[in-house]
Amino acid sequence: MRRHSVRKSKTLIFGLLPVLTVVLVSTVTFYATTYYPSWDFNWNGIRPEVIDTVNKLDFYGYISSGSEGLSGTTPVHYETRYRLMSMASDQELYKLLDYPQGAIKATAYEALLHRKKYDHYELILKALDDTTFFVDYRSGCVGDMLLLAEYISWNTVYCLTKDCPPYTDEIKEKLPMTEDQLSRLRKLYAERISKKDYYFRTYMDWRQ
Repeated sequence: MRRHSVRKSKTLIFGLLPVLTVVLVSTVTFYATTYYPSWDFNWNGIRPEVIDTVNKLDFYGYISSGSEGLSGTTPVHYETRYRLMSMASDQELYKLLDYPQGAIKATAYEALLHRKKYDHYELILKALDDTTFFVDYRSGCVGDMLLLAEYISWNTVYCLTKDCPPYTDEIKEKLPMTEDQLSRLRKLYAERISKKDYYFRTYMDWRQ
């Protein structure tokens, strides 16, 4: 009787093996195809309300000018982004510079560049060195995929292109940066833009 019971248990186990294998393979495949890098982000030091706002922005995945389509519709997450920029502390924003999504990174950079506590020169250098992520920026009926530094040049006082209009004396007094530093940033920016196609291909390969 005992021998019969052992034989029956072995038969049951071996009979379940194909099912368990299918379940295991399906689980691995699911996580491999639906994995998001943000799942591994370290949220330590970031308040729950900030985390919730970041997750909402991450869901949409792009930055809007505030006017989209022929009718100039304002997307629901437009104000959410500005709420994040005002509610997050300097330390929280600085940590979000490493968040694995372009729109969140760009939002953190933009917010910090409106505050004087951090070294703006070093912040922009950090953005110029980050060519891994692109910012999906949409306005009207068009959209652009921008490098982080490109987004900064488009949307902050720090124009980095070679054809930037000269700053007025009033703006110069407010910029926490020397002319020499700005000149170096513009030179590095030109180098990054010249390789933008390569960076974008690498980015798309990584996303697939």
